[in-house]
Amino acid sequence: MLLAAVNCVSDKTYDRSTVASYLLGHMRNLFMTSTSDAKYSSVGDYAAPGFVAAVMTRYGVTFDEHDGGEDLLHAIADATCRGDLENAANKCLQDFRNGRWGPVTLEVREVYERRTARDSFDKKNQEGEKKVDTGDSRDRVYDDRPAVKGERLGEVEEEAKEMGVQVPEGGGAKGIFDGW
Repeated sequence: MLLAAVNCVSDKTYDRSTVASYLLGHMRNLFMTSTSDAKYSSVGDYAAPGFVAAVMTRYGVTFDEHDGGEDLLHAIADATCRGDLENAANKCLQDFRNGRWGPVTLEVREVYERRTARDSFDKKNQEGEKKVDTGDSRDRVYDDRPAVKGERLGEVEEEAKEMGVQVPEGGGAKGIFDGW
């Protein structure tokens, strides 16, 4: 459903009102989920900071009084499209895709877990534990699993060759994004 909402799936394969109501429900759930972060009262406050204001301003609908995405979509249809649900769904999806809801992060668990892992790593690092860099250039998340080295690396390379996987020159120690 989220892939359809971001237009990664052909619009001939799904019902737009279903996707729009799912998206609105998903966004509503983000704002109803509390967070342990002192800076934000809900996950939605950092996942989509302008969403509630955009919904209230653009559609004239109060966000909190609706039970779910379908109710919210019906309210938007009544307020802006004379009750035409399909037209309201098109409007919501188009507004979302054109950024009229502001910056939106649809999957925040990974972001939250990455932040939690980074904080945990920083705490461990302050206590004197060894830092292992996974090579990810985004928010650094440090993996405490041992790297594949020595004999194990040779075994992995041989197994890959047996399976027909072409191993880059100089061995397979580069990583999956640098030549595997």
